[in-house]
Amino acid sequence: MAHNHDASAWSEHSDKWASSVQQITAAPCRELLNMMLMLSPPVHESPKFFDNGAGSGMFTSTILQANPKARITAADVSSGMINTLKAEAKKQGWTTVTTLVADASDLRAAGIKDGSFTFTAGTAFLPFVQDPAKVVAEMARITEPSGIVAVSTWSRVSWVPLWEEAVQKTLDSSYKAPALFHPGTTERDDVADLLLGAGLQNVTAKVFECYHPPRTSVEAAVEEFYGMGNPSIQLLHKGFTVEQLERTRPVFAEAYARTYNGTQKRQIELAILAVGQKPIS
Repeated sequence: MAHNHDASAWSEHSDKWASSVQQITAAPCRELLNMMLMLSPPVHESPKFFDNGAGSGMFTSTILQANPKARITAADVSSGMINTLKAEAKKQGWTTVTTLVADASDLRAAGIKDGSFTFTAGTAFLPFVQDPAKVVAEMARITEPSGIVAVSTWSRVSWVPLWEEAVQKTLDSSYKAPALFHPGTTERDDVADLLLGAGLQNVTAKVFECYHPPRTSVEAAVEEFYGMGNPSIQLLHKGFTVEQLERTRPVFAEAYARTYNGTQKRQIELAILAVGQKPIS
């Protein structure tokens, strides 16, 4: 299993690739928040949110756009990501946000008590942890009775078939890309089962299409794949020399241009969004 749960990998180059990822995750973050609010009972005007695996702060930003008075604890295992979030909080004047470096699978170690939050959400990081069920159980633990737990995960990566074709045509005809995500997080029913297994009720889950921003050129897309340092993509590159990567690049560009009609067709990732409610007793 090759999914990346190394905190240092997410810290490295986070200033380069975080903005690119945010452009893809903005829409699913808004949709996930809407799903949470639809399931939630009425709450006071400054509810308490826990943004688990907060990364560079996309979901934190989404919450504050909807409710500037929301009190948010944003946590991530990567100190690099938290530093990026802190810088954004200072820039934007987010005075209701506190940050925390914490392991999502053991929030007790960070001093987080049972029932501390009205809303607990984890966006896009669950596929990269070693034990997703343990993480969701921790999220349920720190949520108050009748509160809402929500997660988003990735189902597929659109880069993978292009990369496989490039490697197969230039280096190894039998090559298959490694699994990037935990296998228990890539299907809608499996993600719903994670929430049900944590004792949540009124669980709903759906597949959501996430559009990449329009590309200025095929080469811009190719450079994003080869040069941005995204940890998931680095897993695909792992084990290849710089020379080998350069050999695959022209074929990768051809595959991209063919698949997306140059840049006329939008590149799409598939996410899974799921929400559930903690029982009162």
